[in-house]
Amino acid sequence: AFAQLLLARGALDDASRQAAETIVAEAKRAARIVGSLLTFARQTPTERSRTDVNELLGQTVELRRIALGDSGIALEVDLDPRVPVTWADAGQLQQVFLNLIANAEQALGGVDGPHGIRVHSRRQGETIVIGVRDSGRGIASEHLPHIFNPFYTTKPRGVGTGLGLSISDGIVRGHDGSLRVHSELGRGTLFEVLLPIVSPPVTDSV
Repeated sequence: AFAQLLLARGALDDASRQAAETIVAEAKRAARIVGSLLTFARQTPTERSRTDVNELLGQTVELRRIALGDSGIALEVDLDPRVPVTWADAGQLQQVFLNLIANAEQALGGVDGPHGIRVHSRRQGETIVIGVRDSGRGIASEHLPHIFNPFYTTKPRGVGTGLGLSISDGIVRGHDGSLRVHSELGRGTLFEVLLPIVSPPVTDSV
């Protein structure tokens, strides 16, 4: 806040202004890391309710559609109408979907040629499968066993905290599901969320 006040005065020389801007940028980065740590450490019970996964995916995609379009990223959405309502924490699942879409968006940074993200859902027996695929650079095989570990990241310094996938994996496991990845260098990455179909509890009518 004090650094921002100094910048607002507009009476700084170039070196001082650059130093103040660095303070502001690094303070914001530290705040993001602390926020991620608090989310990672928080042990709150899930608040489950009747959740339409397709509707939740549609809402989540709309939150990023304009930004993706502005970045020149083609977005394809394919939702299976056979996916039923399940018993889940919609807020937590939306965080997972946003994390996966953000990862896909970052994976496309600096990639030449046309590129896009595909979000899909399908029913597979008694499981709901949600996929987020990008046409980015892919993940090297030596990194794949570690990407769900806390603080492990292949992103440049300042881009990620290494907690997004770990938090997402924890949320999905808390729903008795699993999060898996398929990737090949130069051919993109697919993250899949597998959720068991859980019937909402039956309440007695009065």
